[in-house]
Amino acid sequence: MLSIKKLIITLSGLLLGMGLLNLFAQLSMLDNAETRFRWIKHTNQVIYHTQELLGQLRDAETGQRGYLLAQNPSYLEPYYSGLESIWHHFRTLKQLTEDNSAQQQRLTEIELLMVDKFNELNETIEQFNQGNSTKAIELVQSDYGKQVMDKLRLLIDAFVSTEQELLSEREQALEDSKDQLQALLILLGLTLLLTILLTSSLTYKSIVIPIMELTAKASRISSGHYEEFSFKSKNEIGRLAGAFNQMAQDIKNRTRELEKTNSALIELSLEDGLTHLSNRRHFDQKLEQEFKHAKRNKVPLSLLMLDIDYFKAFNDTYGHLAGDDCLKRVSFIIKQYTSRPTDLSARYGGEEFAMILPDTDLGGAQFLAESIHNSLAQEAIPHQSSQVSSFVSMSIGLVAFNQLESYQCPKELIDEVDKQLYQAKSNGRNQTCAISTLKSTSQ
Repeated sequence: MLSIKKLIITLSGLLLGMGLLNLFAQLSMLDNAETRFRWIKHTNQVIYHTQELLGQLRDAETGQRGYLLAQNPSYLEPYYSGLESIWHHFRTLKQLTEDNSAQQQRLTEIELLMVDKFNELNETIEQFNQGNSTKAIELVQSDYGKQVMDKLRLLIDAFVSTEQELLSEREQALEDSKDQLQALLILLGLTLLLTILLTSSLTYKSIVIPIMELTAKASRISSGHYEEFSFKSKNEIGRLAGAFNQMAQDIKNRTRELEKTNSALIELSLEDGLTHLSNRRHFDQKLEQEFKHAKRNKVPLSLLMLDIDYFKAFNDTYGHLAGDDCLKRVSFIIKQYTSRPTDLSARYGGEEFAMILPDTDLGGAQFLAESIHNSLAQEAIPHQSSQVSSFVSMSIGLVAFNQLESYQCPKELIDEVDKQLYQAKSNGRNQTCAISTLKSTSQ
């Protein structure tokens, strides 16, 4: 039979092994968390380039239609300048998704449709330039281009939906790592219990009682309650308690690091990578929440859509790096006016931004919109290609919803605000168009 000393040595070896195993597992979990962090960032990049590609396609089509209707060659400038940007975003998407055969297949289909779309656009422009305006108009009215564009949108929507599903799966994987840590702690407690059974032949006073206390505290650790062992004895059990204290502290520290990483990843999944405002996904979630709150409590809800005037021309003049810097500076201004915990500012897509102002009436929302105009004017970002100002300016659509009984879903609110943004642009840009659901006004 093993002596007490040998039994204690065996117990210490087991505990040391468990500590090393736990440390290795913790390091492995942190490495996995970092990997998932990079994948979430990677997926956000895919979604960003996809949205930019679709936006450039819309701009190219708009330029072609504008040229045919207005017979003004300046409408073709965004069309030709957008072609290179479209293929840049497409090549980037091919590289980012090269390990995903399903997405690569979708991109192949999207590429074929884009070629068809550009052929259709080029043919109408060539016919028009050759004096065959009737033929060009017939090609547009044939609806073929619209059918191709509709197919492109469906494929791109499916592409983005797949990436969003991947984003959700990767966020869930991070949550699962926390569950694995809890399971590891439970396993540690069970292993300790088995060790106690192996040493049951030790004396009741010097071995059994201390180990029972160790078991109780280990159980609390496995459920997330970290406590130090307070054994005063300087014998082997006392030294064992000290080692266990250190291991418990390491587990506590590692758990805290994992929780911080988890919080950072959740924040990242709701944040636009360039401007650090909320992204479209967070905006949709927040609007759904505030729509229900305002409708249930019969309180006002104001929405703003903000669009940088002639931003495509800005990019063409100063380059995309300057364009990104412009977006960051404009975002910083907008962020300053959503200081309440319930307010939210978001990058809605491209150069378009959105703001949710719960419990805010028309007067308060108009004051905020005017403040944004003034702050942007003071920022004085040069824009020599703008047709309304020598500096960067914005068009703002604003709707203050004083009652929501007649609205069924948040999308109806977005449609209302889009109308006001369109009106602001039609009126000459660099201004705010605002209405209330009870009373309309504009400035």
